[in-house]
Amino acid sequence: MSSIVEKIRSWARKQSDLEYIAKQGGFFAGDTGVSVDDARRMVNGRSDTRERMLDMAGRFGVAAQQIDADRGMASEISLACAECGNERTCRKVLSGHADTDPHVFCPNAARYDEMVEGSH
Repeated sequence: MSSIVEKIRSWARKQSDLEYIAKQGGFFAGDTGVSVDDARRMVNGRSDTRERMLDMAGRFGVAAQQIDADRGMASEISLACAECGNERTCRKVLSGHADTDPHVFCPNAARYDEMVEGSH
């Protein structure tokens, strides 16, 4: 469990990141290929999103390189994971404490399936 100091530091980092994004405006989108709105959504997402996203993708047979090869797709997958309402189920499945089929709860399951089919 996070201490209050860690939570405050995390909040401060998020605020700093959001301020940076706001100051960059259109330059941010041009440099990163991510819209300012999507960048804000990513910053406000859970801190372990990428780790969980890649862990789940790996269960489908999708490597990080496949996701990262297309910035737009990587952004969509990341945002779907960051804003997913099934985090608790996801954590249980990834930790081995539940055997729920990810197709039931993961917003990226169909995309991961498509990526596996496309790589063959």
